Amino acid sequence: MELVSRMPYSSNATFLVNITNGDLQCQGIYKPLKGERPLWDFEPGLHKREVAAYELSEAMALDIVPPTVLRDGQFGEGSVQFFVNAVQDEHYFSIYENRPELHDRLRAMCAFDIVANNTDRKGGHCLLDTQQLERQFLLVQAAQACIRRALRLAILDGRW
Repeated sequence: MELVSRMPYSSNATFLVNITNGDLQCQGIYKPLKGERPLWDFEPGLHKREVAAYELSEAMALDIVPPTVLRDGQFGEGSVQFFVNAVQDEHYFSIYENRPELHDRLRAMCAFDIVANNTDRKGGHCLLDTQQLERQFLLVQAAQACIRRALRLAILDGRW
């Protein structure tokens, strides 16, 4: 795993990385424990919640969180998530308004957030993959797949 750059606009240390395994290459997002900003309502180890979010998505057979694993990197243990090339001007609200064929995927994302007790979903956290325009991913940020009570985007939005 090779660091490429630091990702802008991240509250925690977040890095774009190149990953090579034999002839296979891809990019990922590395979030080390050492770069974590403490939160008053969470134990340290937010990177582990990102891995848990991926595992929950897989257990629910939703395929909405990009593959995410624990790895040791340049700054120690952290999560590494497959980088999704996303359509930059698409988000929850534009997808809802313009892509009715994806409404079932949005409902699945809402169900995931309820089960995960996610408290941090924002419209921009719904990514549309540039390679497969029918495939959506959730942007899983450190505080998302956690157990605590709060209203979800789906409830606030009132559509589901």
